[in-house]
Amino acid sequence: MEGQSIEIHDYSAGKYFRRLEAFLGSEGIEQRLASIELELHTEQGMYLREWVYPRLAWWLGFRDARGIMARGGSFRRAVQPLMELPLMTAAELSLLHSSMPEWKSREFASRLLTDDILDPTLFEIHCAAHFASRGYKIQWFESQSKGGRRTPEFIAKKGEIEVEVECKAKKADAGRRMERASFYRTVDQLIPVLRDMELAGRVYITVPARLSTSIQWRDGLARTLRKHISLGSGATVMTGGEHINWSLQPANGSVVSIRELTSQVIAEKGPYAHVAIFGAKVDDHVKDPVTFRLESAKKDAFLDSVLDSLRDAEAQFTGGRTAIIFCFLPEIASFEGLQFDSAVNKMTDLFFDKYARKCINAVCYVSEAKREVGEGVVQAYFPAVTFRNPNYDSHYGENIPVYG
Repeated sequence: MEGQSIEIHDYSAGKYFRRLEAFLGSEGIEQRLASIELELHTEQGMYLREWVYPRLAWWLGFRDARGIMARGGSFRRAVQPLMELPLMTAAELSLLHSSMPEWKSREFASRLLTDDILDPTLFEIHCAAHFASRGYKIQWFESQSKGGRRTPEFIAKKGEIEVEVECKAKKADAGRRMERASFYRTVDQLIPVLRDMELAGRVYITVPARLSTSIQWRDGLARTLRKHISLGSGATVMTGGEHINWSLQPANGSVVSIRELTSQVIAEKGPYAHVAIFGAKVDDHVKDPVTFRLESAKKDAFLDSVLDSLRDAEAQFTGGRTAIIFCFLPEIASFEGLQFDSAVNKMTDLFFDKYARKCINAVCYVSEAKREVGEGVVQAYFPAVTFRNPNYDSHYGENIPVYG
């Protein structure tokens, strides 16, 4: 249940990176990298490691590739994992070049240079390249149509087949009450409290609804911990209804295996919680580990957010051709088992039964590319699953082959 990316040999990486440089423009690239360097030098702690670096991974990989080109070096056996994502984008843009009008090239370049989250742009490029690599010609729709009429991303044409495609990319925090950036900011605020008091163990915090993004709230939480926590187990409630529970012991240099910590986290982590473990790593152990778990008392609404995206996509089709919705769902290692009697399956069935017109042939969910290592070959596969609309009207044409 997967889709294959374009196969790229490492010795041709330089060609693709140079094309990416020309596509984006050196001046714009330098400005973007300067702002990235400033952010990397300004931020710190878990927020930097777990939020900033992953969010900037595409640009950091391109930065490293530009370093090799600046030195006149070879990419043979030198393409590192961080470079693979921008390399894949460069190859996909190269494949799409002949079909891409100037206004679309400018749009993609602007989005890559300025957007804080690149997933929607990268996903649209990937979906178009997916069809182009299978012999389809791509016809792009302008983003701002005259008269405010909404349109899909593009039409893929091959022979008598014409399919309208709309791409939606969900952020990892979509519908979540615990947003990652706020979570890591909060953890960074709490780590010094336990470190100063020379304590190790567990601190579990439950908020009534959404995790606050307020600096003042985080300061108040840290003050509450300093005032109330102590050795052993205990609990307190903040004025806003936040419940804090802890189980702590002296930080005396004891080590706990990473496997044991992971098992404990898995056993105790609720579906609406985020967990962070802090401590010095010693081989496969952690010295004086502190586990922070933050969760909401209310359910997340991630699938509600996905359904909203499907309904939004549905409204963008003309109704005159067969249509497919591609939806990027982050952090799915495999869709195996989700195609039958799962929450995703049931939500998609609801969409088909209640909201989808008969022109919609399928919804295809895709997640992040997974590496596939080969000798001198850069390749990736994409976990994916496709659900067919049972109400699809076959007069629009036969089922369109898509991965999954």
